[in-house]
Amino acid sequence: SNVNKYSFNARIDNANSQLYWYAQGY
Repeated sequence: SNVNKYSFNARIDNANSQLYWYAQGY
């Protein structure tokens, strides 16, 4: 998986981390 990628993105947009991950199809 690209967990590292998602983690990095989530860290940047912590406020919407869950929404961002979900939008990415995580």
